[in-house]
Amino acid sequence: MHAVDVLKYGNLTLLASIDGLTAAACTFGGVCGWWSSKEIIAHLASHELVLGNVLTGFQDAGPTPTLDQYLKDWKAFNDLQVDL
Repeated sequence: MHAVDVLKYGNLTLLASIDGLTAAACTFGGVCGWWSSKEIIAHLASHELVLGNVLTGFQDAGPTPTLDQYLKDWKAFNDLQVDL
């Protein structure tokens, strides 16, 4: 499958799954482990940015700040991104 299609249809699936959630519901913990829907979406978004940076790196098309941060400390990356 084409990477752009994966990102496009993944995004559409995510949007459909959260359609109708209130802001309060998005912050309610325990959706997956102790994470809220908002934290799960932040996790997905941060890793999608890493993927975008990886693809940019293949094309040598510019800076890859999110990938650089991930590679610098991958263990802390997720927590830092979700807390933003």
